[in-house]
Amino acid sequence: MRSPIKNRMCVNNAGAAARTLIPPGSIVNSYAFFDGKAEFSFAENNIFVKAHTDSIPIYHFWKVMEADPRRVYDVVTCDDFKFEDEQMFTVLQDIWHENESPLIKSSLFFLLNSYSKTGLVSSGEIHKEHFNPVSLSYLRRFAMPQNFHILHSEDSIEKLIEESADNEYNFINGGRFNYSLFEHGKSRGVEETLLNHRKIMKLLQESKKKIIVTYDFDEKVISAFKGSNLSFIDRQGRITTNKETTEEIIVANF
Repeated sequence: MRSPIKNRMCVNNAGAAARTLIPPGSIVNSYAFFDGKAEFSFAENNIFVKAHTDSIPIYHFWKVMEADPRRVYDVVTCDDFKFEDEQMFTVLQDIWHENESPLIKSSLFFLLNSYSKTGLVSSGEIHKEHFNPVSLSYLRRFAMPQNFHILHSEDSIEKLIEESADNEYNFINGGRFNYSLFEHGKSRGVEETLLNHRKIMKLLQESKKKIIVTYDFDEKVISAFKGSNLSFIDRQGRITTNKETTEEIIVANF
């Protein structure tokens, strides 16, 4: 099942390769859940997914998509939901999450994600070509995988991982690696989960829980996680031994 939501902030093709580390029938906790590309792949291959988010708007969007995705499609394809200019797009980026209707809020989430250059909903330049019949077809045909469940929690990722069962797997799409402390002073949209990469490094080094993290390729990832098991992934999502064609890295502590 293709996700109707796009994450353009990272490569995001390593899900299938990460799935090979998880035996069928297992339980996986996913953290900082956003677009579901990897998680839906897990769920469709007999892996039970518990997707955690600290973002209420993300949680509401996927609960609406679980209940009635066709209604979201009907809303976003009506004439009232067409962006006529960049100013309207920018205004809606600031206020979309304040709408009291879960259906309208979810429809705005999809539209802003589709138009946004980054895929973020509360920021990013408008790129009208991203909203096209293909993206609409993914929305129209979407059906939540049976083995997938989304959960909202304000607890930290570190706490949730340490409270997970020993036989469960833990998955994080880390995106772009950055252990600068200055990242934590930046403003972020209501749909974003802030990842502390220093704490993720520590978890992989010290935790006895099974943890898998995917990152965009960066030499800093190789040096930071040199004690972990690393897999190089090319643009097609395949495992490779050629660093020249590597687009992502899978880091695992088992």
